[in-house]
Amino acid sequence: MLRLNSKSGIILSKRTKWSWLKAFLCIFVLLFLVIESFIVKGFFERGSKDLDYIILLGAKVNGTTPSLSLQYRILEAGNYLMENQGTVAILSGGQGDDEGISEAQCMYEQLISMGIKAERLIMEDQSTSTSENIKYSSQWIENKNCSIGIVTNNFHIFRAVGIAKKMGYKKAEGIAAKSVWWMQPKNMIREFLAILKDVIVGNL
Repeated sequence: MLRLNSKSGIILSKRTKWSWLKAFLCIFVLLFLVIESFIVKGFFERGSKDLDYIILLGAKVNGTTPSLSLQYRILEAGNYLMENQGTVAILSGGQGDDEGISEAQCMYEQLISMGIKAERLIMEDQSTSTSENIKYSSQWIENKNCSIGIVTNNFHIFRAVGIAKKMGYKKAEGIAAKSVWWMQPKNMIREFLAILKDVIVGNL
């Protein structure tokens, strides 16, 4: 209901303000549920066989040791490479101020220890975000018609693949690694906010 104020003109009644607030909350909750459903769908992506490339996205390195999240990504990438001998891996991740080596170097060393041949591994050690991971990795990919798999933790698949497709990779797929289970609620909320941000800035 609208009321007329002699000084400021028409103002909203408390009932109208509450109705608008409820409408906003309903829209926000609906948006949250829709986006979270897309995130969960990414949990089950395993990638096609014999992809031309996989891009292994970096995560936190503790000194020179991969964090548990990164260990899961490395293990998933290593298993895929052992099963698909013709696939080349681009290891993408720079070095943070609190990291002893770059994420790319850490991933390289771990995959070598798993028996993956060095000639199948390419290091990209300048990126600091998901969009940079994919953008900077593109210099080693022949063209955007190549098939690529994005290897990352399951909650991150939807956004990472979406960014790759936005950049023109028509044959981009997800390869979902496990996540640290006790961090999953926090990760799901952060990923929702990250997706909104990437939509706003044009990455998705």
